[in-house]
Amino acid sequence: MALHLIKLCVGADSVEDLREWVSRKALAAIAAGLEPHSFHTTRMVPKRTDDLLGGGSLYWVIKGYVQARQPLIGIETFTDGEGIGRCNLILGPQVVETELQPRRAFQGVAVSRSKGGAARSCIAVLRWRRNAARIAA
Repeated sequence: MALHLIKLCVGADSVEDLREWVSRKALAAIAAGLEPHSFHTTRMVPKRTDDLLGGGSLYWVIKGYVQARQPLIGIETFTDGEGIGRCNLILGPQVVETELQPRRAFQGVAVSRSKGGAARSCIAVLRWRRNAARIAA
């Protein structure tokens, strides 16, 4: 069963802002001879990576609403210069708009099941207000 992540999209005011950022990153990667993937660095390393990479997406909360998603295509763990473990969530280049879903401010990463159910966070348990399967559509 695919799992999905939910993260705040800090610095973007709209889905178009996110698309422009992803496009700039993709062009820079192509110019460097790399794959046109973007990534998001986080301190929390997901534990169920196989489920996340089996069709999961990163859902972006923009201005208080889940508004877009990007497919997860890889997870790379590393240790930063201060000795703190981190990971890069490797994201596909396409940004898919979703049906707007209100999302209160939260801290941490929420993991949701693709066939409904509660979203779980490292800090708090968040409740889906709608069926998660509707978002994935």
